[in-house]
Amino acid sequence: MEEASDFAESNPASLVFVGEQASNQEMQVQRLASIGFNTFKVSFESQCTAWKEAGPFSSSNLERSFRIAEHYRFWVIVDYHGFNDTATSGTINCWLGFWNGLIQQFKTRYYRTVWEPINEPTGFGYNQTAVMTLSTIYQRWINQTRSLGDTNWIVVQNLCSFRCDFANQADGYPTVTDPLGKVLISIHPYMSYRFYWSIWDNQTAEARAYSFYNIIKNGTLNTGWPVLNTEGGAGGTFNGTQRCPDLVAVGSAGFCRTNFHFIQTLTGLLDENPEWRVNWTWWTITARSDTPGSGIYGALDTWGGILRYKVAFPADVNNDCKVTIVDVAMLADSYGKRFGEEGYHAVLDITSDGSIDIFDVALVANYYDQGCSYRG
Repeated sequence: MEEASDFAESNPASLVFVGEQASNQEMQVQRLASIGFNTFKVSFESQCTAWKEAGPFSSSNLERSFRIAEHYRFWVIVDYHGFNDTATSGTINCWLGFWNGLIQQFKTRYYRTVWEPINEPTGFGYNQTAVMTLSTIYQRWINQTRSLGDTNWIVVQNLCSFRCDFANQADGYPTVTDPLGKVLISIHPYMSYRFYWSIWDNQTAEARAYSFYNIIKNGTLNTGWPVLNTEGGAGGTFNGTQRCPDLVAVGSAGFCRTNFHFIQTLTGLLDENPEWRVNWTWWTITARSDTPGSGIYGALDTWGGILRYKVAFPADVNNDCKVTIVDVAMLADSYGKRFGEEGYHAVLDITSDGSIDIFDVALVANYYDQGCSYRG
């Protein structure tokens, strides 16, 4: 979040704020746009516990982030980067109270907003009882947020993003309801040398990637919610003081060849599944990375710069990598439907303006018979 008002000396003039130098965040969004992405994430530390990561909250910086997102037509994920804020009644009440104020201030600010109420919830166990508890806590947050008149998307995090004891980590997704039907489920996939040092090879990396793929697939089948994995990547490079034998770069944006093979395999699996849509934003783009040479772009200058991924476009509504008569027919079936009406589906509202209308049809016509491309 701080990067919305941080400036590297070499940054050019801002295209968003007249008379200013472009902030690091604006530069990052420009880079993301140039390589086919349409979403960025702003994070801030816990407001209710001593577990601090990602820097302080600033409403003025969040406003700047929204202005950057508007200019570049990006989605923005607002991430409360906490962990044990949901562990006690006192911290839960504090956490809900903070969000109450934030939602009231920004609920109608920008229609391409995704709220991430908590980064990786923990502190109340790692079993099925903990999932039930987490489900209740998330439901309280959703009920409060909708009662304030908010209509934005909401990310619900798998308990196992931090830790769990399940043989099937798909059991870690909380169960919630939302009157607007705008919930996204998430899990944070990594392959750290700290945990896999004794079986560190590509075969293990592929097995872990397939395991996460099945967790995600079963999660969306079990809950009925679509997926937006808001964090993930290659993972840690050290086991204590011992580094992985195939180290490429150290630090928070660092990686080894083996855990890059993991995230590349998983990315390919998620991108190539035509039956159910999975979106992802891997970790992390930041000027605060301690990886030498990564500058203000973090992992985009390390493993993110060589990751191969599918660059689709919104007009491909059935996600089959080509705009055809099928996409047109899907729009026709829901033409004229508005947000909240039966038959309205967000994936068909290509312009995200709350209505499936001639502007959506025009985009499909513009891309008709075109296919997606690949980067990396």
